[in-house]
Amino acid sequence: MSSGGEKEGSFFRQDPLSGEWVLFAPNRGARPNAFIRSAEEQTKTTECPFCPGHEKETPPEIERRGTAETWTIRVIPNRYPALSSAPDGPLRAGSIAGRGPHEVIIDAPEHKHMDEMSPTEVVQLFEVYAKRVRATRAVDGVKAVALFKNDGENAGESIHHPHTQLLGLPLVPDRIARMAIHFDSGCSFCAGLPSTPNSHLSERLVHEGDEFAIITPFAPRRAYEAWIVPRRHVGSIDEMSVAELRAFADMARRAVGAVRRISSGVSFNLCFYQSPVDRAGSFHLYAEVTPRRSVMGGFELETGILINVVTPEEAANKLRELAGE
Repeated sequence: MSSGGEKEGSFFRQDPLSGEWVLFAPNRGARPNAFIRSAEEQTKTTECPFCPGHEKETPPEIERRGTAETWTIRVIPNRYPALSSAPDGPLRAGSIAGRGPHEVIIDAPEHKHMDEMSPTEVVQLFEVYAKRVRATRAVDGVKAVALFKNDGENAGESIHHPHTQLLGLPLVPDRIARMAIHFDSGCSFCAGLPSTPNSHLSERLVHEGDEFAIITPFAPRRAYEAWIVPRRHVGSIDEMSVAELRAFADMARRAVGAVRRISSGVSFNLCFYQSPVDRAGSFHLYAEVTPRRSVMGGFELETGILINVVTPEEAANKLRELAGE
């Protein structure tokens, strides 16, 4: 069968040995990379397409917070989307079209990290997250939503201006599917979030409030990885109340700040693990802040087993000192 259609748009292929999906997005290769320039050039607002005054350099807005003259948050289509319209022509067996929305949420007009934003600014950002997730989950053909932030070169950031990405996927990623199966058999978060000193998660507790807790996971993939977990069983950020969004924003700001203070200037990812569109009931949402202090070596690539040099208990002790600052 011809692969002509696959060359003209985004598409997924499933590895027949591992069963893992790979997304091919040829037009992503044309996206700019701010990190090939010097650190001084990266911070120049005259060079940044996401800074105020450069609105015409981006695709037309989907949404904005602020006024017609000034804005605090902008939502735009990704100029170099990983997902797009379905490729023309036939697809090979084991492939599916990479169709779906891919949006960029520009977090703030200024160049600043989430922990450098004011509490009000982060709350407004999380309100936009919830609104865009709700809209994306309603798009025909979307089976899962990916919401994530790449902060720093080692985390995959290509433009040095704070922004978040949102994709509506035409499939459920394997990792999310495995989590959904786990939650179908019972929720370990609801059973184990620290509520008494004897909770088995207490030694990995970083910070807690009435509605959320920050913990280090039992088997973190990276050193100083932190999870932000709601106490209420909720599957997606768009299901949260106004009070929960405020608490979520506060905890995310604390977690990002603690992780960044572990190692000055460290790159990190902020990822939101949410229920597949058709399996909201059993899934328990959480967000993950992952420092990117190292790269994978041959052992990790061959086995799929990551090596972590810091235990989660040790990480929690250090993060606990920094999360309250």
